[in-house]
Parts: sequence; C-alpha cells; structure tokens
Amino acid sequence: MALLKIENLSKNFGALKAVSGVSFEVRKGQIFGIAGPNGSGKSTLFNIITGVPFSATSGAVWFNGQSISGIAAQKICHLGLARTYQRETAFDSLTAYQNIALGAVFGPGEREATGAATLEERVCRAAELVELDRARLARKASELSIFERKQLMLASALVMEPKAMLLDEPASSLTKPEIAETIRIIRNINARGIAIVLIEHVLPVLLSLSQRLLVLNHGEMLRLGAPDDVVRDEQVIAAYLGKRGARDAEAA
Repeated sequence: MALLKIENLSKNFGALKAVSGVSFEVRKGQIFGIAGPNGSGKSTLFNIITGVPFSATSGAVWFNGQSISGIAAQKICHLGLARTYQRETAFDSLTAYQNIALGAVFGPGEREATGAATLEERVCRAAELVELDRARLARKASELSIFERKQLMLASALVMEPKAMLLDEPASSLTKPEIAETIRIIRNINARGIAIVLIEHVLPVLLSLSQRLLVLNHGEMLRLGAPDDVVRDEQVIAAYLGKRGARDAEAA
C-alpha cells in the first residue's frame, strides 16, 4: 500500500491552472523526486497536499490509508506528514533549540512519541541527525548561516517524528560542499525509514537521491519514471532547455 497517494490533484487560480490532474504514489521509505522549470507548479503541489496556505480545487490526497484532503494542517502533522519550505523559515528571536522544540508540538499527537523520550532527548536526537551541534543549538536562529538554517528547518520537521517529509528545494542557495552535506543528511534521514518527497532544481541532487522522478511542466505531468530514463526524455530536455537548447544538447 502506498504511504502517500495523490489522485488527479488540481489547483486553479481563476483561469490559471497552476496544477492540473497530477497523480502519483510514494511508498514507505522511498525517495520520490519532483523536478520542473520555474513556474511548473512544484511548490503549489506541496501547498495543496498539505493545505498550506491553500487547498486543492479538485482531486484527493491519501496518507497512510487515510484521506487528508481538506483536514487541518496540524492534523496532517499529527498523522506523520511534515514539510519544509524553499526559504529558511524560523523564529529568528528564538534559539535553534527552542525552534526545534516548537516543532515537537506538531508531532505524534494521537500517535505515541518514540519510546519514553523526553522533549530534550527528542530535540537533541533530531539535531544530531541533521548534524546541528550543541553550540549552534544555543544560538538564535537569526545568527545562523543559510545552511545552518536549512539544517534547523529539517530538525524542526524531524522532531515531529514523521513517516514522510516533503522537502522543497533543500539545496537551493548552498555551496557545492554544503549540497554534498545535504545529500548525506537526506540519506541519513531516509535510512531511518522516513519517506522523502523532494523538490529540487539541482538535478544532480535529484538523480543521486531519487528512486522515482516526476517532471512537471505548466502544472501538468510531463514524465514519471526511473530518474535516468526521465532526464533523457526529449520533452523533459526541451522543457528545461527550450527547443534550441535541446537541439544543441543533442548535437554536443
């Protein structure tokens, strides 16, 4: 059974179809990649899956066998689906530790937290998994670098003890060494049995991590399949490079 199931999901803004008829499934423990040019509907897709800040126009979302279409965002979190954003969101006046602790509020809820772990143990465990050390935990979020704020955002999601995480461009604005570190952190998270749905513009990140890859274009599904097959598709190449760029790439 699929952990996350998306059925014919669409979002219209007046006459604009931002997402149109998207369907896919994510299995337990899988890393599922989503790619597409700017404006292709990737982040909008995450928005309508989670209902933040708006819901879908039509279609259905199922998580762990339960319909989550139209239910409150905090309830979705309690069920085990967490999300991060493109921008490094945090409460700047709070310490990194306090930010992660706040994430725990949206954790298991009706589910039981792992073992009998205290809040401090859960925060430290999440921070350790993303390699955010104790010195940085004591600093205000506003004092952290972009990469450290991305680590903080991941830890704030992990402390919820999710079954699946939706990661929106975790490698954006990072240096090559930081991207390599991010790839390693995502693999470590996934190794704990957490499914990952990953939006990314940095194709090497998607290709190194994803077991399945979906490409969106103008809000519609362009191609879904094995990553190596998808990136060789002529329509995918044209969507990213334009027709002239695709011809140049073929001639190279």
